[in-house]
Amino acid sequence: MPSWCSTPTPATGPTSSTPNGSSPRRSSSSTAEPGRAAASRTKETSMPSTRRWGAVLAIALGTFVLVTNEFLPVGLLPQIAGSLGVSPVIAGTMVTAPAIVAAVAAPLLTVAAGALDRKLFLVGMMVTFTIADALAAFAATFTVMLIARIVLGAGIGGFWAIGGTLGNRLVGARYAGRATAIIFGGISVATVIGVPAAVAVGLAAGWRAAFAATAVLALGALVLLLILLPTLGAGGAVRWKTLTTLLRSRAARIGLFTTILSVTGHFVGYTFISAFLLSRVGMSPAALTLGLFVFGVAGLTGNFLVGPLARRHLRTTVATAIVLIAGSAGVLAVAADTWMSVILMGAWGLGYGAVPVALQTWIGAAAPKEFEAASSLYIASFQGSIATGSLVGGLAVGVGGTPTALIVGAALAASAAVAFVVTTRPRTTRSHIEIAATMIDETL
Repeated sequence: MPSWCSTPTPATGPTSSTPNGSSPRRSSSSTAEPGRAAASRTKETSMPSTRRWGAVLAIALGTFVLVTNEFLPVGLLPQIAGSLGVSPVIAGTMVTAPAIVAAVAAPLLTVAAGALDRKLFLVGMMVTFTIADALAAFAATFTVMLIARIVLGAGIGGFWAIGGTLGNRLVGARYAGRATAIIFGGISVATVIGVPAAVAVGLAAGWRAAFAATAVLALGALVLLLILLPTLGAGGAVRWKTLTTLLRSRAARIGLFTTILSVTGHFVGYTFISAFLLSRVGMSPAALTLGLFVFGVAGLTGNFLVGPLARRHLRTTVATAIVLIAGSAGVLAVAADTWMSVILMGAWGLGYGAVPVALQTWIGAAAPKEFEAASSLYIASFQGSIATGSLVGGLAVGVGGTPTALIVGAALAASAAVAFVVTTRPRTTRSHIEIAATMIDETL
């Protein structure tokens, strides 16, 4: 049996203790259905290595589909608005609505999933993606389109909350960081390739073809999950009491607050970055494309660099990633040079690419016994911040133009970094990767 399946010494120190510093009590859910858990453990550990990594890639494809779907309308907003007879402002709810629904759905669906096999859960979420895209492709009215986007939001919240926690269970603690980076890498790859490719399809063949293409992609991811993902028992159902208990953890509250401030700050500025670069910096469309591509590639780089860094220097990694966002957005707001703007977009992308993994690592380490519950609260905070950031950015643009949105976004991100550093102490923090391994081995 692989070494990561053996029962390790329970985690010690502040990251594995209750808020008052006492030893954590085993959750009542951790002893639920031992027979099913044992069966799940057998299937997980007996699965060939190539299939385990195939399952990781299948989940990564799911996150790729998730992000491509969520931000696809941004590049096709005028075409969709004109076709369905609504204003661009109303059409913008195609982005904010799924983010709001995902924020609510992440904890709701995690609790509702109970002890359901995580394979069936993720497959169900992918079915939701496929239905939502097909409905959007054939939408005759904006009301139908909005319903499709609301359905999509439910799938986003559920898939991300559960899928992002499974790397350790599939490949073991030794390679959990790499697996988690691959799963979250789907986000960066979608930014670099998925969204631009879907928009290109929409511009060439119509926006309905873009949604049809993502529906086919979601169906492909669904098939791969069915084939490659093993049976993964929950090891214990998440309950509402678990979520409220987590909110009493100081470390978890710090992580969630930092997520809200930093991600809101990012989207306040980034939502209007194209308009800013074109109108204020005077970039050509070709230079804008280059800047966005650099942002995406840097984000992918940050996503994969953050794993080993967070494992050794978690506090510093979180703070540095947020400072990169704040500093880049702030300087970019007053930059007037095209090439300097491209460089700053790269720095911004590097920081933002590291944020999802770094902050989920922090929150997971703060709640070692309730990893899925912590993930659901993190996703709720993240998705809610996407919607809030877009709305606040719109208000900022209305007050002082696109530079104001970047300045406000930079200020929010800087506040997040300062608050995080002040409220945390410089100590060696065990990564959620190691703690999650302890949690899973003990509950299984």
